[in-house]
Amino acid sequence: MASESARGWRDPSGDGWSLSGGAKIEQSLQPDGTTGDVLDLPSRADAVSPVMGITSRYPTARLSMRNVAAFEGVFFYVSCANGPGWTTPKNTGQFHGQHNVWTLSNPMNIEPHNTLGWHQVRVTFIAGATTRAFQVKNFWVDPRTA
Repeated sequence: MASESARGWRDPSGDGWSLSGGAKIEQSLQPDGTTGDVLDLPSRADAVSPVMGITSRYPTARLSMRNVAAFEGVFFYVSCANGPGWTTPKNTGQFHGQHNVWTLSNPMNIEPHNTLGWHQVRVTFIAGATTRAFQVKNFWVDPRTA
């Protein structure tokens, strides 16, 4: 499957997200009534983040999402730099939206190895098999772990 860099989803170094399986950035209605970029994930599509540095002090991530026409959810995987390669992506849960309304997700575990210090990670979102469309925006590592 072809990949493309996702404008609006880039980290400060300029490396973009890798999108495949029909995942794309598209214009959509935002909660404030404006139009802006969102990540659109049809059934089984995936989006892999650029490398991020995280600390064990902030072990969770959140995002805003909505189910455009979906039931199952978006699976969340995390892989860590491991010497010259990467660990096998670990499924740490699933995000669910509340129908067509933008909602904040529950915190998801972004630190799969439970070790102290800084780590380089990549996250992968994979839309469920019975999903027809999810939209995601505002992904961030969440310092509020309570």
